Amino acid sequence: MFSLILKSLIFSIVSILAMFLITKLLGNRQVSQLNLFDYVNGITIGSIAADLAISDDGKQAVYKLFSLIIYGLIVVLISLLTVHSEKIKKLFSGQTLMLIDNGKIYDKNLKAAKIEINELLSCARSAGYFDISKVKYAVLESNGQISFMPVSSERPATPKDLSVDVASEVPPKVVILDGVVKEKNLKFTGNNLKWLSDNLSKQGYPKPNRIILATVDGNNQLTVFPKLDEINTHDYFN
Repeated sequence: MFSLILKSLIFSIVSILAMFLITKLLGNRQVSQLNLFDYVNGITIGSIAADLAISDDGKQAVYKLFSLIIYGLIVVLISLLTVHSEKIKKLFSGQTLMLIDNGKIYDKNLKAAKIEINELLSCARSAGYFDISKVKYAVLESNGQISFMPVSSERPATPKDLSVDVASEVPPKVVILDGVVKEKNLKFTGNNLKWLSDNLSKQGYPKPNRIILATVDGNNQLTVFPKLDEINTHDYFN
């Protein structure tokens, strides 16, 4: 019994030391900075280390420790290669993807990133943009985060900085989402289907099924984002 406890203690210490050395080699990064490849590597290395800690004989432990070291060295090598090669970096770390470019929502880019329009709107709200029409650019970063840049008129300074009194704003209501009219939301704005149809026609959109998003703001203004038949391949940040 005592020998089993001693083995478990020794293997646990070895596992912790090996994990410490590997993580020091890989460098310190916050969880939010990890890309998918880093995340999978972290899980795999942690799994091998945990398996090492509960080994029941020395021979098994040596094999697992060797596997942990080899795996860690391969990951370190790939990390070094990504620093010196742009192609390898894009292969393993991914690259940015434009979701909104110059105020246009690229639904095909959203589909390529497996992001629904609702998720984009949620991320925008989390970043402080309740009105998506106030966003000029939205970029999916390689770590899965979405970065937003407002249109020029929405950048600071704020009315408070200029000592100007302004009326309180209300979040725009979504009246069309991915080609489907949200009649309940439309009614909440004080409008009806005829009003929506007339305003869509004025903006050159006869049918809602070609619209990825349409909102009505506090001034009863309809903002329309059409579905675009193209993938945005602009890569401003790589």
